[in-house]
Amino acid sequence: MFDRITLAAALLIAAPLADAGTLTVGPSGSGASFNSIHDAVLAAQAGDVILVEAGNYVSTDTIVIDKSLTVMGAGSAITSVDFQNLSFIEVPISFHIKDLAPGSEVIVSGLELTSSIPGVPSFELGTGLLVEDCNGGVVFSDVDVPTSTPFAIDHLGSPPAVLGKGICSIWNSDQVILDRCSL
Repeated sequence: MFDRITLAAALLIAAPLADAGTLTVGPSGSGASFNSIHDAVLAAQAGDVILVEAGNYVSTDTIVIDKSLTVMGAGSAITSVDFQNLSFIEVPISFHIKDLAPGSEVIVSGLELTSSIPGVPSFELGTGLLVEDCNGGVVFSDVDVPTSTPFAIDHLGSPPAVLGKGICSIWNSDQVILDRCSL
């Protein structure tokens, strides 16, 4: 469940969005509206807030966001999503933010993003964040991509530079903020 500080922060973000709905994601049996972030994003309307309870989640799909939306985990230390990849060849994209209109904003915060290959013990890949063709703002805050495999960051098509553990690729989007993220 959310602690008081996380809940207060969620309410502060949600307060200006008078018409916004709040969707919840939690483990089975938690009483949350959804058991996966992917399904909550598909059901969300522009301007909605998705609150993700602490826990470990698995996704086999990239989470694609093309509308104003806030996805707020309970904190990267206690809320993780494992994007299961069936290929040794490609790095899975965990979040793909695309085609935001001017004035739109996407916020993704408080999540640890991992990638693994089912059936292969102790093998962890990096995962990627892809932002493309966004005229609105995109904020990643307290997003952690822990793995020992170095990957690259790519900004607006320039040659990638090896930075750390994940890939953040930004194409044709100039309002992207990474705050307290570990990539």
